[in-house]
Amino acid sequence: MLKGILGALALAGTALTTTVLVPLAATAQEFPTRPITLIVPAPPGGGTDVFARQIAEAVEPILKQNVV
Repeated sequence: MLKGILGALALAGTALTTTVLVPLAATAQEFPTRPITLIVPAPPGGGTDVFARQIAEAVEPILKQNVV
């Protein structure tokens, strides 16, 4: 009986600690803090490269960050 009570207390303590500490760790952070590197596995000047450059140009104002 004592083991059951101690186990329940340990579980409640863990749940309480998790409930209190997780929101502290998940506070809003500025993201991204550095320029975003877009890696295109294709040679420069090809269709894939041109498309990736257009996407990068369109995403920069939304993310408020340089995409290189």
